[in-house]
Amino acid sequence: MLPGRSCEDNPLPPQPDNNQQAVPAGPPCPRCERPMQAASVKTAIWRRKRLFVVEDIPAQVCAHCMEQFYDEAAAETLRRLTEEGFASVEPLRKMQVPVYSLAPLIPPQRETPEEELHEHY
Repeated sequence: MLPGRSCEDNPLPPQPDNNQQAVPAGPPCPRCERPMQAASVKTAIWRRKRLFVVEDIPAQVCAHCMEQFYDEAAAETLRRLTEEGFASVEPLRKMQVPVYSLAPLIPPQRETPEEELHEHY
């Protein structure tokens, strides 16, 4: 089972689909060892400055830590679609997405000396 990450340049983790139905507990989560459940999830993928939203992804989801894992077929399908820029499929619908910036919301930080950056490694 592969972690629920669809593209190395995708900063957004997959999100549970609001339409998912409760099912019996599944295998333990590799991250926190609590039971996972089968669910249908969605994710956002950035590819060459374009955003793609993919729904109906079968996954195992941990309700405790929210880690999500795709099986080989789902991971391979997402990889192939991402590499081709979703050229072989038609979108179900299109949507507008608001864009926000954290820059004005984060207080300025002092300059950190180079030696402090490497202390914790």
